[in-house]
Amino acid sequence: MRIIRLVVLAAAAQAGCGGAQGGLEPLAVVDQARVESPGPRPATAVPRQQTRSTERDFDADGIADYRVFITESFDAEGRLVAVTEEQDFEADGVIDARDTTNFR
Repeated sequence: MRIIRLVVLAAAAQAGCGGAQGGLEPLAVVDQARVESPGPRPATAVPRQQTRSTERDFDADGIADYRVFITESFDAEGRLVAVTEEQDFEADGVIDARDTTNFR
């Protein structure tokens, strides 16, 4: 990957691009078989949210009459820390009721 960046930088410098600084130098050929990779990176745990929605069409006319969105929040270790339920009674895009539960 580094070689590709060097080639792009060299081409930009040769074309007169002001952002490419330095002179043109011959690129060193690297034997890829000898290059050791640093190994796999450890996975970093991050907090995340997951939302699911349900729509109801009570009169079966093909237009949703009610929507509910349930969002679950998890900490970096994957433990559930909060649940939020948002209800849209007329399915008009306006949240009419919101319930939030936090876990400690």
